[in-house]
Amino acid sequence: MNNTCTLWQLLSERKVVIPRIQRDYAQGRKGKEYIRSSFLGELRQSLESKRALTLDFVYGNTENGTFYPLDGQQRLTTLWLLHWYIAFRLGILGQYKDIFKNFSYHTRASSSTFCESLCDRMIDPSLVNGRIADFIREQPWFFSKWMQDPTISSMLRTISGECDSGLEDSIEALFGNDPNYLADCWKGLVDPGVIRFELMTIGSDELPISDDLYIKMNARGKPLSNFENLKADWISHIRNNVPEDAFKYSTLIDIDWTDVFWEHAAKVGGESFNGKIDDMFFMFINRFVFNKLISPQNEQEQRRFDKLYGSGLGDRNDPNNDSLVRYEGFELYGELLGIDSLKQLKSIFDNLKETEVQEAIKPFPFIPQYDPVYERAKKTEQKDRIYFHAISIFLQTGSFNLTKFKKWMRVVKNLTENAEIYNIHNMITCLKLIDGVGNYLSTKDWLVYEHLGEYEFNANSRLHDQWNEEIEKASQIVTDQSFEDDIIDAENYGFFDGTIRFLYLDECGTPAWDLFRNKLNNAKSRFDGTNKVPLSTVEIFLKAFDDFTEKGYFFTDIGYHARDNCWKTKILCESKWYKQIHELFSDTPAVNASGLYLDFINSGAVHDIFDNSKNYKFRYYYERIHCDNYPQYDIYVSDDYVSRHRILMSIPNIEIINRWWNGGFIEGENVDFNYNGIELRLTKDNKIHKRSSVAPAVNWANTDATELITILSTF
Repeated sequence: MNNTCTLWQLLSERKVVIPRIQRDYAQGRKGKEYIRSSFLGELRQSLESKRALTLDFVYGNTENGTFYPLDGQQRLTTLWLLHWYIAFRLGILGQYKDIFKNFSYHTRASSSTFCESLCDRMIDPSLVNGRIADFIREQPWFFSKWMQDPTISSMLRTISGECDSGLEDSIEALFGNDPNYLADCWKGLVDPGVIRFELMTIGSDELPISDDLYIKMNARGKPLSNFENLKADWISHIRNNVPEDAFKYSTLIDIDWTDVFWEHAAKVGGESFNGKIDDMFFMFINRFVFNKLISPQNEQEQRRFDKLYGSGLGDRNDPNNDSLVRYEGFELYGELLGIDSLKQLKSIFDNLKETEVQEAIKPFPFIPQYDPVYERAKKTEQKDRIYFHAISIFLQTGSFNLTKFKKWMRVVKNLTENAEIYNIHNMITCLKLIDGVGNYLSTKDWLVYEHLGEYEFNANSRLHDQWNEEIEKASQIVTDQSFEDDIIDAENYGFFDGTIRFLYLDECGTPAWDLFRNKLNNAKSRFDGTNKVPLSTVEIFLKAFDDFTEKGYFFTDIGYHARDNCWKTKILCESKWYKQIHELFSDTPAVNASGLYLDFINSGAVHDIFDNSKNYKFRYYYERIHCDNYPQYDIYVSDDYVSRHRILMSIPNIEIINRWWNGGFIEGENVDFNYNGIELRLTKDNKIHKRSSVAPAVNWANTDATELITILSTF
């Protein structure tokens, strides 16, 4: 039925409860100043002129004598605050306390308690000296954490506005405290009732009473957030499948778990997160569900996986962007958010309330972060998904133990940072390992080091090598606890990032822990703790070889690079260099280089490569030091090339145009040079010709300087 009434009439007849499924009071938020100012201005104008003002329809349903608004919540709340303010200023609040308490906010427990406290504890207006909102915040019954409740902070802002805002966007600013004026306004509110609305109580005959109704009614105004829609369907799913636990889990989702995100937002961004908590909660649930689909078994699971991963939602260069995932129905989640998941989430959120847990997870982006630039939760990187799953597994299995958690996450970090997580396939492989070993260790009371080696994992990947290293290190710590600190010290040094097998393997690749500490000390003397490899260390490594050979990217000073052209992956972790790496970290590294190879090392060429901003990842390749990016910088080191270059440089009046290296090593396949002012070129097939002429080239047999001088004299 429809009828026109005032808020005072409604509250005099029945309770009005803003249900948990509704969103927080938003009209008092920052950024809503002009909306607030306009609405309050209309109310004031109506009360002053006694001209009727109808506030459109208010929809809702009545159960057991209580009215639950489904649409119109914002208007009702602001109107109730106006009634409360005037009654408090006039000192009549206590007289009508029971009527005022018929209005309550159940969006979260703190909101409900706050509204009740405004009625029970705010009786004497003479105690207020200054802004009412400030007075309320100073009261002993007001908890500071309430300021993280968006409804409470919005209510206080609607009552008193912001300090020095200069805007008349609050009840206090617009209505003042003149008792005669306020008494006249009070009469307009409760007697003739000039401010009215059309109350529509919806029953089953007109429209089914359900959470779906709430969504439809809100379509008239601002659409619900992704999480609000998910929450409505989720709670309905719980009611249908576990009715005995429906109230408990509905309350947890709506209050306790939401508070975790508010508390996090307060620590890292305060009110700039207002309105974004839903985004963060939505992304958290999406990540939780995603990790239950690590290995899709059918077409439906693959569709869910792709959707929650964000495939195709970002631009072409950013397909993994789950910050753009939109809620399109509960069928995507289905049984994945059933009772087992609810129990797991309860354990996770129970742990997240503890300060010790919050500090422990800080290094990892477990709780989604808000990006103020794009005004949404930050996207999930592939490595972040692995860390999220690892932490979830630990937190969902019971009470938190910091020591065990640190051991678990140390292993996880080492595996993740060294598993080539650059594509979805590798991410899934690592996720499977973390999922499997994590669930196994949870059955072993998280005794990580003692049971890590019992879990079997096989894969032809770098992850497998790191897995074997983690087992070896864990075994050594169990054997001798004193090694743990030194192992962690080594893992955290420079660009090692968890990989240290080159420090405990001998020249044959066999674990030799008696050498570890000495090799660690020498490693610290060979490297400086940065991502740059000192020239002296490169030369020590090169001299451990007998001659030029296919040695990979050792003519570089990059310690680690994602594309592998670096020391960590191409040298320190290469099994074919066990002997040379062992020599590198010994007290007195051997010098096996000789002949032309030693000449090259001692010539200063390596120094020049590093010193002249041409560190383009040089390597030995087919009788030359080859530059992948710029072949014109290749340094040819075969006997024939070196011999003719040295003859060329021995001739008086020759100026080499190519950048040339000490000791007879010249850059480039062809050598450009000037001879007595004439520009000439020596090609790779020993032909000499003028660079500015098409005249035939002269062949040089490359026998001696005398022949070369004879040839040059012909130009």
